[in-house]
Formats: sequence, C-alpha cells, structure tokens
Amino acid sequence: MKRAAFLMAVWLMVGCGAVGPPPSGSTVTSTTTASPIATPPVDSCTTPAPSHRAAASVVYDTTAKVTVLFGGLGQAPNTLNETWLFDGACWQQAHPSVSPAPRFDAAMAYDPLINKTLLVGGRTQNAGQPDYPEDAWTWDGTVWTQLAGAPRLHFPFASFDPVHQVVVVFGTGSNGPPQTWTWDGTTWHQETTSRFPSVVSQSAMCVDQSTTKVLLYGGISQSVSGGVSSATWLWDGTAWSQVSPMHNPGPRFDHLLICGLRTVLFGGLTSQAANLGIGTWLWDGTDWQQLSTTQAPDDCCGAVVYDGSRYIMFETGRDSVPIWQWSGSDWSKVS
Repeated sequence: MKRAAFLMAVWLMVGCGAVGPPPSGSTVTSTTTASPIATPPVDSCTTPAPSHRAAASVVYDTTAKVTVLFGGLGQAPNTLNETWLFDGACWQQAHPSVSPAPRFDAAMAYDPLINKTLLVGGRTQNAGQPDYPEDAWTWDGTVWTQLAGAPRLHFPFASFDPVHQVVVVFGTGSNGPPQTWTWDGTTWHQETTSRFPSVVSQSAMCVDQSTTKVLLYGGISQSVSGGVSSATWLWDGTAWSQVSPMHNPGPRFDHLLICGLRTVLFGGLTSQAANLGIGTWLWDGTDWQQLSTTQAPDDCCGAVVYDGSRYIMFETGRDSVPIWQWSGSDWSKVS
C-alpha cells in the first residue's frame, strides 16, 4: 500500500571496519561541515553494555530516538538473540517475551512511517538450530512480531527508501540469483530486474541523499576475479544501474556504509585472504574520495548508524562495545 509522501534523513547498513594498507584512489582532506555532537555516554550509567559480539545488526529508531541492536556472533562461537537499546548515553537490554531466533549478519532497517524496525534473514551457528532462519520480524519498541510471506534470504541488506516509501531488501537465498524485494509496511513485493549487483554476501547498502537512490558497494561476489567486488550500484525504485566513478575504495567486503548528511564508507576486508582495508571514503553522488583523518577505529567488526546529528560506530568485535563518532571531518572515540 502506498503511503503519503514522507522524507527522512536516517538510513542504516551494517558492516565491518579495519585498518591496513591503503587502496588506490584520491586522498583529500574533508571539507564536510561537522555535524552537531550529541551528548556522549557518561560514567553515571548503571546498566552494563552489550558483551563481545561480531556482525550484530543495528538501526536508529527516529521516533523513540534510540539505537536498536539485535543479535550478533558471540564468543565460543555463540550466536545471540539479545535486543539492546542505546539512548546516546547508556545501554539498556530489552526483555521481550518473544524474540527472533539467534542470528548474525541480518538485515535491519527502520520504517518511520509505521514506527517499526524490520529485521530480515541472517545466519546462526548454534547447534540444533537452522543455519539460516529465512524469516522477517518487526520491533515496535516493546514487542517482536514475525511477518508472514517474507522472502527466504540468507545474507540480505536493507534500507528504508523515503522517496518510494518502502524498505528495499536485496539478498540471496539457498539458490538462484540475488533478489530485490520491497516492503511497504504491510505487503512484500519482489521486483523484477534485468540487471542487479552480482554479490552474495557481506556488502553494504543505504540510501544516498545526494542522488536519493539506494547505493550498494562491494561485497563477496562469484563473478569477479578474487571474489570481492569493487562495484558501485544504484537502485532508483525500478532498476539497478552500475556507475563508473573515477576513483573507488577498491575491492572490499564487511565494510561500513552509512548515509546521513553525506555518504561515508569505512574499513572492511579487501580480499578473501582477510587483507584489511583502510580509510574513510566519501561519496558525492558521482565519485568516491578518500579522506585524510587523524584517527579512526582500528577493530573489526562493527556496526554504524546515523542518529540525525552524528554518525556512531559500535566496535562490537571487542570484549565491550567501544563507541566512535564521525563528525563530518574526523573520527573521535566517545567511550
């Protein structure tokens, strides 16, 4: 069902950031105007932060003004199904009566038109549980609800498209080519496309403000040399198109991509031999530019959101969850 026009500046994608040898491309000093800095976490928090976990899913709830974190791959390994809320200062664990199955690398996007978070797919490594849940859920701030008729995807990516007022979900299932789906808050619709990104997992996707299109970069691919894509794709609501910028961050997967006032890419792995990527890159709608920063997060894996005033990165691969923010010109550690 189509809904009244509604524009939003908050989108999400999850990935992994790390530091290593620089890829080829231009390096510039950022001229982006710094975003206002929100109140950082304070020592007076009485509740614990989430424990060590990799590949957790996060999204910013613009109505409740909290970051929602779900799942992740913990130690042992032990795949988790915890729901955590971060209000910009402190963490609080939610304890809903029903939760999605444990998973990591799930897609998550917030739909501001119905005030719910959508969770799709992912993977679990817990004994006795399906390896791929192949389902979808919504979180309304209190309750998780499973959706009927969801696409059966393993490693999807998701982002709310404010122009077409739908959540766009792209991913692959147990067989066949990648699929593009949209969800209008009520109904799922599979899009028929003649071209699409040839990636199967660990890409990153969000809606770019400069083009008002869904942007997808990189990921594991079976159709390129080395198995890692360096392609930039745009979805306009009807079709995928590959663009050819003069510069790009090079092949990478498990990277962070976040669309706020500007579209920022950070870190990732440059090959399946786990060579670490480096650098913070800016997309201006036609080209990628590598930015010169004085410091940056140095761990993998993480998750990132834009909360309307700052880009916040959660380094969930560590024993705790260090938090970094991107001001528009540099990274700084918050906690």
